[in-house]
Amino acid sequence: MQNINTQNTQSPFVFSSRDLKNTRDIPQENKESDKNVEISPRANTRDFNNTENTPQVDNGINKNDGIISNPKAELDKDAFLKLLLIELQHQDPTDPMDTEKMLTQTAQLSALEMQDNTNKTMTQLVNAMTKLQNSIAASTGMSALAAVGKLATVKDNYLMVADDDIQFQINMYLPEEPQKGKQTNIESKDFELKKNGEDKLDISGKVDKEIAKPGDTIHIKLKDDKDQEETLQAVVGEDQTFKILGYKPTVDIKTAKINSAYKSDSAPVTFTVYNEAGDPVRTINVKDMSAGMKQIIWDRTNDSGTPVPSGKYYVKASYTGESGKVVNSTYGAYPITGVKFEKGEALVGMGGSWVKWEDLKEITG
Repeated sequence: MQNINTQNTQSPFVFSSRDLKNTRDIPQENKESDKNVEISPRANTRDFNNTENTPQVDNGINKNDGIISNPKAELDKDAFLKLLLIELQHQDPTDPMDTEKMLTQTAQLSALEMQDNTNKTMTQLVNAMTKLQNSIAASTGMSALAAVGKLATVKDNYLMVADDDIQFQINMYLPEEPQKGKQTNIESKDFELKKNGEDKLDISGKVDKEIAKPGDTIHIKLKDDKDQEETLQAVVGEDQTFKILGYKPTVDIKTAKINSAYKSDSAPVTFTVYNEAGDPVRTINVKDMSAGMKQIIWDRTNDSGTPVPSGKYYVKASYTGESGKVVNSTYGAYPITGVKFEKGEALVGMGGSWVKWEDLKEITG
């Protein structure tokens, strides 16, 4: 029997396309066919990556001799098994292939195949999770859009009072117009308005006892040079004076002036501040209010004038509406005015700010 020539070969694994399909028909003693089959009897996995002398190819076919080659110098499992089978068929009987190495190579192939299947499964799982997340995001977005115009309550619907807090500007929403009453103008020429920093104002003054008595609420209108107006409230003290400290106006602070002041005999809106235990600590009555977003000022004191301790505090409003029915409102409950999306997350506009959809506790209306 003629031995297959394994010396001076251009590459240890070079086959013609005919040889790959008809390996069993190769006669062992035909020297002419031997020229097209060149097998290294001691081939191992390192040989699979030896592509330094591989002829130039186009689409995997050598233009010169029609020999199949791999342009990426990679073998899939089918090519590996085919090469292994050919090598076993044409191995040198006097120097057979190392069984241990063969088992190692087949074991590695099996492990790689398992890893490839695992990678495919993980890729499919990631794609499925991505589709699920996109579906949830789309559903959340549609729910947020459908909630525009409805009343929503945030989860953190309380005031967090710290030891160094002096007063709070509390935004409340009144869903219905309160009953109106008589207004009495107050002379405001002696009221004082001062800037407190870059964006705050301090307002103080004294009211005639014939117009307002201690505990009454008065209304002060601010106006800027663009004719923008806003109204804020103050409570008359025992000495007939009032003070509003650190107020952030919505009008232009540079040109803001006190335009007028008045007292109203309309039914008041009662704002009650509760501690975390649910006990009322302060009641504030404000007259001549209107429906919509309103702001009241709490100086962090209880009904006795003593500063309250730090902690969580809740605020509720109650009043008689134009319909004659009692209307209730809670701090942190505002109508949703709009929706926007940032980084795939839905944000709703309410209470003058943007709130995450997931931070809403309740939606009504």
